[in-house]
Amino acid sequence: MLKRNLWYKICKTEQYRLFLFSETLQKDQLKSQARKALKKLQEAKEIQNSIDNNKQLPMKFRINNVLIDIAYSYQTKLGELSDEEALKLVESAIITGREGFFCIKSSEN
Repeated sequence: MLKRNLWYKICKTEQYRLFLFSETLQKDQLKSQARKALKKLQEAKEIQNSIDNNKQLPMKFRINNVLIDIAYSYQTKLGELSDEEALKLVESAIITGREGFFCIKSSEN
């Protein structure tokens, strides 16, 4: 398989910046973002379940401190979206399009 690495060099005053693209890094970062999106979808489902069953939210979604009074409400978009649509919405918010790009700075050319 042909490996494609793109690069672009900028030289400003005695500092060089080399911008690179790596398909391997891009794949790794996209996999990580997909896992993060699934986790966010699962958290939204837990909150929606609590709302539907009129239960308190799980501890990880609440502030548990006697010195803090908090009033909050949660509303999810899960009622109007399928799981696939919800996952696509989360992924579109997480994936920036910069996956696979990185910069190396150096004082040497």
